[in-house]
Amino acid sequence: MIKESREKNRLLIADDSKMNREILKEILGDEYIVTEAKDGTEAIELLKKEEDSFSALLLDLNMPETNGYQVLEWMNEEYVIERIPVIVILAEDNHESIEKAYELGAMDYFTHPFDMFEIQKRVAGTLNLYKKYENLIMASKQVIYVCNSDYSRILYASDGFCRKFNVERNNPYNVLIARGISFYIDENGNKKSVDQWFRDADEKMYKDKKESR
Repeated sequence: MIKESREKNRLLIADDSKMNREILKEILGDEYIVTEAKDGTEAIELLKKEEDSFSALLLDLNMPETNGYQVLEWMNEEYVIERIPVIVILAEDNHESIEKAYELGAMDYFTHPFDMFEIQKRVAGTLNLYKKYENLIMASKQVIYVCNSDYSRILYASDGFCRKFNVERNNPYNVLIARGISFYIDENGNKKSVDQWFRDADEKMYKDKKESR
């Protein structure tokens, strides 16, 4: 869960290299509260006990015993991946590793050697994107309320939303990126909020039903 701006966000850094953890803490420690895990097993235990207190996980993929991929798999099984964004740490820019991490729900990555500016920007960008995601979840709850929990109407809005932004509903990464969009441009070139689009979709469904009778 992303904390309010008046509070420092808390990061969990999971890396079997003490030196790497110390470097990352030095880079991020002024802006965030940093908690360290020396391996994947310890990271999972901390997430089990203190999940709600973490704003993001920086996860080394190449750890002994419980590696980063296994942590991501556990996060998917327990639905933790939906609540805590993950940035993976790679020894090198390996496309296969990056693709696998994305498939398991990772949001971003960075590689060795560490670049202070890049890491700071990637962490801040990921947290901002997840904040937008949380805001849209709240908007979605309002849609459910407006639809009076009519599941068919909610599905109509969800399908239309994905079509509007040209994303696949079964691709969590793409859908998440789409959910980071707060506004869209309609057919007449007018800027509208995503909330307004949901309302327009709902009205259109009723109009279509009425005309088909």
